[in-house]
Amino acid sequence: MLKLILATIIIIGMTGCQSTRPTTYSNYETNLEYAKQTANFKFTEKTIYQQAELGVMLEYENVIYPADNIDVFIYPILKTNWSNSERVLSNELDDSLKQVDAAVNLGHYDSRTKATKTSFNVDQLQGKKASFSFDKNGQTYLSNTYIFLAKDKYIKFRTSFNKSLTNDWDGDQAVTEILPTLQVPNESAYMKKLRQEHAQKQLYRLLRAIQDNKNKDKDKKDTSKT
Repeated sequence: MLKLILATIIIIGMTGCQSTRPTTYSNYETNLEYAKQTANFKFTEKTIYQQAELGVMLEYENVIYPADNIDVFIYPILKTNWSNSERVLSNELDDSLKQVDAAVNLGHYDSRTKATKTSFNVDQLQGKKASFSFDKNGQTYLSNTYIFLAKDKYIKFRTSFNKSLTNDWDGDQAVTEILPTLQVPNESAYMKKLRQEHAQKQLYRLLRAIQDNKNKDKDKKDTSKT
């Protein structure tokens, strides 16, 4: 499994961005399609991260409840194989919840409740959903995380609603309206090269392990003859 260790836990607003990125990275300026407006949600901002592993963030606003937070993250799958989509989605959902817990530990949130995890599919796209609430500055927020796979990328939705200012609902409507409009870029040259290099290293380690086992068996046989 390809697992790139990021220097810090990703907390939105803490990761720096730059105006230029290497051309081998995914081009989220021209090769990402998304809705500027749906029935209930309006696009407000796009943030393209300098680090290829972090991808891009899209922010949407609820036209009726503008205080609601609807963020969409699109970023590469840090693996060489994601054919077992059920496991890949579940693992990424768990990692996303760990990021929320890290935010709690850093003092960005006061606490969060235990998450309820379910499957959540939109059209033919398989996904996972976690529902929980968190407290911040004396306010309770209803929150959801949704994870989907598209090409070689994750699509993650984070929705949060101030319980005292909005209806007791979740982000399902936002996801069902916005997700079908998303068309993500193809695998970038950077990620293709990275995955190929990692696959070669995995193959080398496997062949080395096989050879080491053969040598051990040979040594045992030679020892038994003496």
